Amino acid sequence: MKESPDKYMIYNIRPVVGNLKPIHRNILELSVQTRLLEKGQPWVAYAEDYGAFHTSTVVDIVDNGDDLCIETANTKYFLKKL
Repeated sequence: MKESPDKYMIYNIRPVVGNLKPIHRNILELSVQTRLLEKGQPWVAYAEDYGAFHTSTVVDIVDNGDDLCIETANTKYFLKKL
């Protein structure tokens, strides 16, 4: 899944290494669209209320239809389809 018109809400963020950063608190509960989501690349997301942001390198993507878990080198992002 590189790009998707679907909107997701980021409902949980868990650090894999270290602690949550201030940016994580800012994007929690945002409605986002994926602009680039591919293993081995940074995830680029877009939120109407926030703008575009990117993460560290994507390690794994688990798509269960309505739920999406994006694991990066540093953090796991949990999203629910809106």
